[in-house]
Amino acid sequence: AIGVSNFGERHLKELLGYAKIRPVVNQVEVHPYNQRMGLEKLVKSEGIRFEAYSPLGKGRIRLFEDPVLTSIASVKKKSIAAVILRWLLQRGITPIPLSRNKKRLKENLNVFEFSLTDD
Repeated sequence: AIGVSNFGERHLKELLGYAKIRPVVNQVEVHPYNQRMGLEKLVKSEGIRFEAYSPLGKGRIRLFEDPVLTSIASVKKKSIAAVILRWLLQRGITPIPLSRNKKRLKENLNVFEFSLTDD
């Protein structure tokens, strides 16, 4: 099995047009400020697993200051990171969070005790 990384819709369609071995996964940066809905639809329709690297953002992205995420986390009594990871999982996207902090690693695994609604 092979996977690809950072293949957008155009590149993935092109690859699928000639590849003898289809990719089983496409790993792309996905988070609430970079949702990649069109790409998500394409990979799902093609039976390709969608993996999200940097699901908690990076650099100047201020996900942990977002008022909507803060409110949801408060209502659910979970961390903002847990809310984001759960949101991705509920969409069928596999998040790949990065942390070296043991407390955060534990929080990142604590995403199956709750669910999110569409509201």
